[in-house]
Amino acid sequence: MYKRIFYTPLLMIVCYWGHTQDNIATLKPEYVNRVYYVADSNKLLDLEKTESVMKSKAKLGGFGGYSSAYIIEGASSSVQIGNQQAGFIIQLEMMLMDASQMIQLYRFEKKDKTRESVISKGGVMGTGSSQYQTGIKFNVKKTEKGMYWLIPEKSLPPGEYGFINLMSPSTNGSGRSTSQSYTTFAFTVR
Repeated sequence: MYKRIFYTPLLMIVCYWGHTQDNIATLKPEYVNRVYYVADSNKLLDLEKTESVMKSKAKLGGFGGYSSAYIIEGASSSVQIGNQQAGFIIQLEMMLMDASQMIQLYRFEKKDKTRESVISKGGVMGTGSSQYQTGIKFNVKKTEKGMYWLIPEKSLPPGEYGFINLMSPSTNGSGRSTSQSYTTFAFTVR
């Protein structure tokens, strides 16, 4: 009797998980190299496609400290999701490396008219330097040829986020003011 009470809910969970996995495997993104949010109804939601620019700041030629950050124009993303246990999917045309090496997930802080994600900073004379290059860790699961499910390892607290495609850089400006920009898929977790 007790075994039946224990195993019945366990069987229901396994069946539900299998059904969800089958539905996710059948999803087809409209465009390649674009990150989509997998909504509760197993529908794909476009994330805000924008650019993030990498900017570096140095005080007193670097002796007074430095910082590097990705900057996105606009104080908040137009795409808002309510699920902190979010799942995302991308279809990649040619996969020569691990998707987590091509795409990074970062949390962005709201500024006046921008969103900013600091990836490295250091204090006076390089003291107290820290690196945040890896961003937020996520698992990658291949669902079928060229399609990958991106699942953050931990729930995402409310805030601004963006997947940065490191394989699509472009250069803005010229001379000393040259900066790299990257295609970014941004969203807000409510």
